[in-house]
Amino acid sequence: MSDSLPIVVYFCRYQDKDSAEKFACFFDSYKRHPAGCEHELFIIKKGFQEHESIWEAWIRQLDGIPFQIRTYPDRYFVFGYIRNLMEEFPDRYILLCTATNEIRADQWLDLYTRHANPDRVLAAMGSYWPHFSNDILTYGLPPLTLKNFLRSSSATRYKWWRQFWGYPPRDTFYNTDCFHPCANPHLRTNSLMVPPRLLERFVYWPRNENVVSKEVDLLFEMGKFSLTAQAIRVGLEPLVVGADGRSYTIGEWPQSKTYCSGDHENAIFADRLNRVYENSSIERKEELTKETYGYEQEDVRRFIEQVLSSDTSQIEAFFQKYGTKYK
Repeated sequence: MSDSLPIVVYFCRYQDKDSAEKFACFFDSYKRHPAGCEHELFIIKKGFQEHESIWEAWIRQLDGIPFQIRTYPDRYFVFGYIRNLMEEFPDRYILLCTATNEIRADQWLDLYTRHANPDRVLAAMGSYWPHFSNDILTYGLPPLTLKNFLRSSSATRYKWWRQFWGYPPRDTFYNTDCFHPCANPHLRTNSLMVPPRLLERFVYWPRNENVVSKEVDLLFEMGKFSLTAQAIRVGLEPLVVGADGRSYTIGEWPQSKTYCSGDHENAIFADRLNRVYENSSIERKEELTKETYGYEQEDVRRFIEQVLSSDTSQIEAFFQKYGTKYK
């Protein structure tokens, strides 16, 4: 194993009847689009303890493709498992691909490595959702089936109960949990590349046992002390990388044509939310663009100022509060 090759991680989970389709979609695109540079492929295999025959059927699609596996129970969420790899390979660049990812561009990894350096965090998409809204409680909620019910947490069951009886979602993480209510820049983590030794610079990156609910997972993506906010706090530049070979700073994300802008023709990766946008009407696309990028540059400046002057001494308690509340 080379000590310098970037690592590409695909995170997969056996959850429902759509899981196999997600897996096939990613690896069909992986085989169809050349990466453009040498790398090592790792698969995080989550929740297959009672489904080994299904797993064996899935990986037949990977005949001739070298890969390594890291196996975990279906208990925690994404970021703790990525931390494990960052600790195992501290001197490597790591590109995270989540379950619903699909590669859209040739030379996709080369496009990333052209812009990679230790002072940058890269992704294929960025967003400005202004706050954690009540959408958080239904985001990623699995369908109510007997199998899903038996495997679900109390938090998921509570969401189903409220949904069944028609209650509006509670407003979980509102403006009080973000630095500025009108701008919340964050890299979308479904296509995130982290530089070597990032853990040594970050104030907080959750371990497995700290990511006990989807809410905490999302909080680390787009909340007050998000991965992007922490990167800014310690002097790293969050950049979106496009299929055109350019990198885009925070202020340029709306023009990047990667996420809720254009027809995503410049996106290196797609995921579930890209496909929702692409299949929407023109009117709905306009609404989504306004929701995603409804800000002024002054809002972004204020956001960055607040991040840079923030008190991070209570950051772990901040995450633990939500981990306990929604466990």
